[in-house]
Amino acid sequence: MIDIIMDREKKWGTLWAVILVTLNLLAIFYIIDLFGYDELVDHFNREGITKSVHPENMAWLLFINVLFNLFITVTALMSRLMKP
Repeated sequence: MIDIIMDREKKWGTLWAVILVTLNLLAIFYIIDLFGYDELVDHFNREGITKSVHPENMAWLLFINVLFNLFITVTALMSRLMKP
């Protein structure tokens, strides 16, 4: 009985790790696209003044965060798959 539970846990854990890797790769695609923007316009005031944000610093932070997340997820997935 315990072998069946352990086998199911390994399959579900592997499936979730693959899903997380896929989502992280998709996030990297969108973050690289965010690097292409020079500025993002937030809103217009009544006086005609615009508030703009330069997303480069935020994009670098998100990029590094997703790379670390991807590294940890792939490491956990590989260690799970290497177990007999």
